[in-house]
Amino acid sequence: MRLAIFSVLYCLALLLNLNTAAMSHPDAQIKVGTSLIDISFAPGMEDDRLSVSRNQILDSLEKSARAVADYFQHFPVSHLDIVVNPSDHYKINGTAYSGAEPMIILHIGYQTTLSDLHKDWVIVHEMVHLAFPPMRKRHNWIEEGLATYIEPIVRVRAGMMLEKDAWQWLLTGTPKGLPEYGDRGLDFTPTWGRRYWGGAVYFLLADIQIREQTNNKFGIEHALRAITSAGGTMQQQHTWSIIKTLNIGDSATGTGILTKLYNQMKDKPMKVDLDALWKRLGVSSRKNKIHFDKQAPQSWLRRAIIPSMSLDKNN
Repeated sequence: MRLAIFSVLYCLALLLNLNTAAMSHPDAQIKVGTSLIDISFAPGMEDDRLSVSRNQILDSLEKSARAVADYFQHFPVSHLDIVVNPSDHYKINGTAYSGAEPMIILHIGYQTTLSDLHKDWVIVHEMVHLAFPPMRKRHNWIEEGLATYIEPIVRVRAGMMLEKDAWQWLLTGTPKGLPEYGDRGLDFTPTWGRRYWGGAVYFLLADIQIREQTNNKFGIEHALRAITSAGGTMQQQHTWSIIKTLNIGDSATGTGILTKLYNQMKDKPMKVDLDALWKRLGVSSRKNKIHFDKQAPQSWLRRAIIPSMSLDKNN
């Protein structure tokens, strides 16, 4: 989830029982390349009250930040504040806020375990949000769809998640993003399924079509890296035009696929045959177990999108 900070940041800080002094004197700092991440722990986040230590939380934050930086070839923003709050309701939950000083507010439950941290997707999801500029409200699906699609790929490439689990995530989730009766395009159907998973379907199709058209010379990551390099991040204080943003990505891959797909999906429901798509890629799920067909006509595409990596033994 991502939201704009702008003039409401101070009020938000008050609501979360934060204060400007705590934010200006962080409890820890992480440097990723040339980017600096300041971490502040809110009252209640003492080690003797948690099932995980502060150091374990910091380690998880650093691994996630480095995984995101590896995918985008640099951490998306030059400076980030992370505020960690205790929670009685969540294991791990978070929201990213845009502005000149982007912020991620995390809620970590008192009973959250080290295993929960190792399996967590929320932190990477929120950090991926940083790599896209603020959009008008009707385009919220592209922001959430981006983070939903890219997050498992980032984690697999960093050795934080198994390839088969990432495909299970996509096979299970993407049908929730298909248009239902009465739905319009993604710009005009702000339901949960269309916002998160409809957006993810957009990026899945874009990734596949870019790789097909360029013979795997480029993928969606090249488009996204170009957007961040052009300043399209959550450090922007004003919304960007979606067409301007997609044009930057299209120029980087030498295609017009991002814009073409947007025009197809923005104001009318587009039929997507996911079953046929999975068959071409050679991925299926039987009894909640993922199976790969190496003889499938586009198995090379599946391996390009989510490369098989060894799981980090520290996770």
